[in-house]
Amino acid sequence: MDDPVSRDLRIPANERLVFLQSVYNSANIGICVTDEHRRFVLVNDAYCRTYGYERQELIGQPFTKVLPEDLRETAGRAHDDYIDGGEESAGEWRVQHKNGEIRNVMVTAGRVVTADGRHFKVTTVQDISGFKSQETMLEQLSEVVAQTQHGVIFTDAEGRVTWVNDGTERMTGFSLEEMQGQKPGDLLQGENTDPETVAHMARQLAAGEGFRVEVINYTKSGREYWLHIACSPVLDREGRLDGFMALQTDITENKRFQERIEQLSFQDALTGLPNRRLVEEQLKFRMAGSQRSRQYNALLFLDLDNFKLINDTLGPRQGDDLLIRVARTLTNTLYESDMVARLGGDEFVVVLADLSIDPVDAAERVERVAEKILSALAEPFGHGRLEHRVTASMGAVLFVGQEQSIDELMQQSDIAMYQAKSAGKNTFAFFDPQVQSGLLQRHRIEVELREAIQSEQLVPFYQGQVDAEGRLVGAELLIRWQHPERGLLAPGEFIPIAEASGLIVELGYKVVRMAVQQLLHWAADERTRQLSLSVNISAKHFEQPDFVEQLAGILADQPLRSSALQLDINAKEVDQFFAMEKLADTLADQPLRPSSLKLEITESALARDLGEISARMKALRDLGLGFSLDDFGTGYSSLAYLKRLPIGQVKIDQGFVRDLMVDENDRGITETIIALAKTLNMDVVAEGVETEAHRDLLKQLGCPVFQGYLFDRPAPFAEFARHYGLPIN
Repeated sequence: MDDPVSRDLRIPANERLVFLQSVYNSANIGICVTDEHRRFVLVNDAYCRTYGYERQELIGQPFTKVLPEDLRETAGRAHDDYIDGGEESAGEWRVQHKNGEIRNVMVTAGRVVTADGRHFKVTTVQDISGFKSQETMLEQLSEVVAQTQHGVIFTDAEGRVTWVNDGTERMTGFSLEEMQGQKPGDLLQGENTDPETVAHMARQLAAGEGFRVEVINYTKSGREYWLHIACSPVLDREGRLDGFMALQTDITENKRFQERIEQLSFQDALTGLPNRRLVEEQLKFRMAGSQRSRQYNALLFLDLDNFKLINDTLGPRQGDDLLIRVARTLTNTLYESDMVARLGGDEFVVVLADLSIDPVDAAERVERVAEKILSALAEPFGHGRLEHRVTASMGAVLFVGQEQSIDELMQQSDIAMYQAKSAGKNTFAFFDPQVQSGLLQRHRIEVELREAIQSEQLVPFYQGQVDAEGRLVGAELLIRWQHPERGLLAPGEFIPIAEASGLIVELGYKVVRMAVQQLLHWAADERTRQLSLSVNISAKHFEQPDFVEQLAGILADQPLRSSALQLDINAKEVDQFFAMEKLADTLADQPLRPSSLKLEITESALARDLGEISARMKALRDLGLGFSLDDFGTGYSSLAYLKRLPIGQVKIDQGFVRDLMVDENDRGITETIIALAKTLNMDVVAEGVETEAHRDLLKQLGCPVFQGYLFDRPAPFAEFARHYGLPIN
C-alpha cells in the first residue's frame, strides 16, 4: 500500500526517502532514533548542532556518548525499560557537548515498532541552557537585592511602597508591613529634613520620572542620618508606568568625612586655629571691606624664638604642647573680631580688623596689641624643673583697600618679623620698604652670583707679602667679581651673600683652582718657584663631609709631571682623612709644592666641632697644604687653637696694626703675638701695613713678613707681576 503523503504529493517511490530525510533535517528541534542496543540509528541536523558532533560521529555509537559519565548507566537502563514498553515522561537532562561543556535539555520520547518486530526509540531534545541561566540569574539577583546592605524599595505607579528588602528595614528600623502603602515623602521626617527636597521627590513621582537626591532622614528610633536616593520608573511590556524602584544608601560617614576634610582645609590640625587658606579668605574680606570704610587693618607675623632648640631638647610632644599653649594665649589675648591663625611650624599670623582711618592711630593700636601678645607669651609654662619661657619676634604691616596683593602683605609682614629678630628677638617691628628693597637686591645678587661662579666673571686679584728687605715671598689671592652691568665688585658686596646662601663653598673651590693654576705657572720658573699663595677658606667648608676629598681632587686634577698622581688617589681613603701618605709622597715629586698653597681660616671657622676640624686640617697637612690663621687676636681662644691645630702661620689683624703707633694695648698685643708665634715655630704676617712707620715698628718688634698698601694694592695678575718684576703667564 502506498504512503498517502507521498501519493498526495506525487513523489516517486525512489525519492521518498530523500524527501523524508529533508523534512527530518529541517526541524529546529533535535531528533534522534536509537535501537534496542542503545545505538544511534538516525540523527537530524538540529540534534548534531545541540551536541557539536557530525552525523557520522554519532551513527552506530551508544547514545550515552552525549551524556556525562555519571548519568550513562542510569540513562541506559531507562532506555531499555522504555524500549520494552515501560513509561518515560518528558523531563530535563544534563548532557555533555563535544567540547566538554555541560548543558540542560528538555527531552520527550516515543516508540516505533517495525513490521519485522524491531523496536526503536524516537527522542526529541531542546537546549534550554539559556533559559536556565536566565532563571539562575534572576534567582541570584533576587537574593542579592534581598540581602544587600543598601535599601531597595519598589512602589506602585502612585508611588506607594509595595516591597522593601532587608537592607531598608535595617537602615530605617521600619518593617515591610509598616512601610507598605506609604509614600517616600511620608517616610522622611525630622526637623533637619529639607522640605524642598521632599517636595521635589513628590513632583517627580507625580510626573512618572525618576530623581537623585541627598537628604537627611531619621530612623524609627529618631537617629539622624544622611541618605542618598536614586529612583527610577519601572515600565511594563507596553511601556506603561508600572511603578518605581529606589535604591537608598546611607552616606552619613561620607558626609562626616567630607565635613572633616572641609574643616581641615581651613583649620590647623594641631591647634584648631584657622590655617593659611582661611587667613587668605579673611584678608580678602578685610581688604574689600576697608576699600569702602577706609579703616586700616593690620597683618602681624609671629615666629617663636629658639623654638627648634626647645623642640629638640624637650621632644616633639612638648613642642606640640607649647604650640597649643601659644595658640590658646593668642586667642585669649585678642578680640573676637580679630583672627589668629597658624601657618605651620612655629609661625602664626594675626589679622587685626577696623583699627582706625588714621594710619598713625592704627599703628599705635597695633603696637599696643603686639606688646600685649609678647607679654602674655613670656609667662612661664611647664612645671617644676621643666618650667620654660618662650619669646617671639613679630612683624606687622598696615593695609587699607586692595592696593596690595595678599602675597605682598604676607611677604612684608614676614620681612618685618625678620627685622625684629635681627634687632635682638622678643620684640616687634613694622615693615620698612627699604629693608624689603635690600632683601630683593640681595636675592638678585645671589641669583647672579650663582651664574657668575659658573662663568668667567670671577677675577683673581693679588696682593703681595714681602719680607723685611722688601723682597716678595708670597701673595694672597683675593677674588673680585666683574659684573656685566655693575662693573668690578669688591668682596664686601658679594661675599656676605655667598656665606648666607651657601654659595661660598662652591666659590671657595673655584678660588683654590685659580690658586693652584697660578702656582703651577710659578713652579715652572726658577724666579717664582719659592713663592707661596694664600686663599681664604670659609667656616662652611669645614662643615662639608667631603672637604678634604674635594681639595685633594683639585690638586690631583692638575696637569703635573706624573700621570700616576690621579691613579694613586683612593677616594674612600681621602674622604676618611687618615690615609694620605701615598698621595702626599706623589705630590712631593711634582713641580707644584702643596706647601706653597696656604689656606687662610678665621677664628670663627674654628668655633665649632674642634675635633672634626682638627682631623680634617691634619689630613690636609699630610697632603702638604699649609694653614694660616687670619685676623689673629680678635677671638677669645686663639692660644688653645694654636696648641691643638696644625697652623703654620698667623696673620696679625690690621685693627691692631692700624693703631700700633698710638695705642699701647695694640702694641702690647702685637708684640705678644709675634713672640708667641716664634715660640711655637710659626710664621707671622702683619696685615694692613700702610706706612713706613708701621713697617719699621713691626720690624723692631720682630715681625718678619708684611702685607698692605705700603707695598701694593690688590690688582689683577698682570699689574701685580709688573709691580714686582715677575714673568707674566
